[in-house]
Amino acid sequence: MFSRRPARRRTFDVDRIESNVDYIKLVSGTDDRFFRASIAAGAKGMVVEAFPGVGIVSPKSLVGITAALEAGIPVILTTRSIEGRIIPKYGAQIGARDLIERGVILAGDLPPTKAYILLMVLLAVTQDHARLRELFTDAAP
Repeated sequence: MFSRRPARRRTFDVDRIESNVDYIKLVSGTDDRFFRASIAAGAKGMVVEAFPGVGIVSPKSLVGITAALEAGIPVILTTRSIEGRIIPKYGAQIGARDLIERGVILAGDLPPTKAYILLMVLLAVTQDHARLRELFTDAAP
């Protein structure tokens, strides 16, 4: 197995983490119900584990992702592929390329669990989506 060693380790000086972050794993046919439940519960952020590969989501989950973004909730897109990264290769509304245009932040090489922890930490630093995207991109290996 090959892996890359991070060129540097980032640290963030925070006195708390934001624990009100939801992790939504997509499966075939996932609709918007988990997203709507997260929004209703006041989630401060969401990590979405997309299908293996480069970040495709189910068509019905797109409604929930859009609703979360419209509610001002940052959405981080990851892949369930054990090795690999999420890249903006595909569009067709449900691919990472089009999701970025909607405001979704890509997790890069980070697996979903690490993206989840990173989002909890970064939300203690800022809630600004542009700044989150910058910090998230810079922090990912």
